[in-house]
Amino acid sequence: MPHRISEELGRLRGRTGRPLRRVVDLGCGSGYVLRWLSHDPILAGVELVGVDHDPGLMAWAGELARADGCRARFVAGDAFEPGLAIDDPEATVVISSGVLHHIPATHLPGFFAPTTRPVSRPSPTSTRSRGR
Repeated sequence: MPHRISEELGRLRGRTGRPLRRVVDLGCGSGYVLRWLSHDPILAGVELVGVDHDPGLMAWAGELARADGCRARFVAGDAFEPGLAIDDPEATVVISSGVLHHIPATHLPGFFAPTTRPVSRPSPTSTRSRGR
């Protein structure tokens, strides 16, 4: 699975032409996918963040990452309220490699809602009004 995620991220970068600064894996578990992605040259310079609800699991993921020479970081948090993990939506891609099968179908809209908020961009009119 990680190689497919890597391929998709590479295609996404090519299509959008936007910089990719961060990949966040909500419900990352032991961090396997991010540890794999951290060694992929396509993602060099991209911040990799794993979020899971269990602090002990995140500590273990961090230990595995250090042992593997991985540059990802792992934080305990709520996948339904990821907060600062996705504070830059234009440059952040959110994946979920290990949690969707635990979420009832009726709760999926709430799971995806924080990761799909609209991105506000200044209009040409508002930019000109500031003297630019």
